[in-house]
Amino acid sequence: MGKKRIMIKLSGEALAGKNGIGIDPQTVRKIAREIKSASDLGLCEISIVVGGGNIFRGKLGDEMGIERASADYMGMIGTIVNALALQNSLEALGVETRVLSSLNIPEVCEPYIRRKAISHLEKGRLVIFGGGTGNPFFTTDTTSALRAAEMDASIIYMAKNGIDGVYDSDPRTNPKAVRFERLTHSDILKNGLHVMDSTAAALCNDNNIDICVFDMNVEGNIRRAILGENIKVGGKTGTTNGYKDAWFCGFSANFAGCVWYGNDDDTAMNNMTGGSLPAQTWHDVMEFAHRGVELKTLPGFAPPSAPTAQAGAPINPGGSQSALSRRSGEALGSIEKLISGATDKRVDLAPSGNVIELETTPQRGGGRRGFVVLR
Repeated sequence: MGKKRIMIKLSGEALAGKNGIGIDPQTVRKIAREIKSASDLGLCEISIVVGGGNIFRGKLGDEMGIERASADYMGMIGTIVNALALQNSLEALGVETRVLSSLNIPEVCEPYIRRKAISHLEKGRLVIFGGGTGNPFFTTDTTSALRAAEMDASIIYMAKNGIDGVYDSDPRTNPKAVRFERLTHSDILKNGLHVMDSTAAALCNDNNIDICVFDMNVEGNIRRAILGENIKVGGKTGTTNGYKDAWFCGFSANFAGCVWYGNDDDTAMNNMTGGSLPAQTWHDVMEFAHRGVELKTLPGFAPPSAPTAQAGAPINPGGSQSALSRRSGEALGSIEKLISGATDKRVDLAPSGNVIELETTPQRGGGRRGFVVLR
């Protein structure tokens, strides 16, 4: 096996958007763009398990008096519906995708065969697993753990709806909920934490599969999670007296670069420090610069590899702050939109190599932004 293999677990509710039920086309297209962005990094072979809670839930089955096994099969069919919707959105973006189902529906999708799934991954295709495990009484969390073990995936990325990690209680209803920075599989089982069901957690524990929880609602989080701890960096912030200048200078094994913020008329900014927007901008542009680049190794660190975060561990490619916090993610999303409209100039230099200069439009109040990466 060449690239690392990873598993992304999406809940069915994630495809429903604000409606909470059914499939929202705009939401599915947004998720597809997020997955494509992660796939374009070229770091991993990606497989996905999607739930079916937006189509049919066990609670509805109880209310209708449907026996558990039949209700579970209805839910499995719902996961196939979601898988096909996601496949079509991904292929519309040019991502070659295959749906493999544990329920045999040959007119609709391929049957799940382990070697066939691995063959698709090795050919660079994205694989979506539908139909759960094919057996009642097992959740799609267990499906993700089982398929991850069969695919020899090193980590499962659990996409949560509005929750950026593992807490001791629901942070949406309890403002004092405590976020765990790092947990073991045993901690999940012992404390009954709602990361995944106990069967799935036990499977991950037995097969040394790490778990990373992140907020699906923050733009770019799938890509950030996959980048994870791959890129080791160092850097230093700086702020002049009176807040007239703020900067961040840093480096990886591949690139070094600096970001500076200031006003052309030499007036003070609004209490901006080097650790705020300059550091966040540096993080996002460096992420852009590392796409498709063979990662080198900083002295004193292990060679770059797929992330090994345990459940609830912070994914922190920027170094000093959690890139997956809601506030940081929203700020980075805004900066990404600026970067996506930047001019990409490449100038040959000797002997330094290539210079990539990214320029954006002047800021309100006469401010300006400049960034140069040397390779």
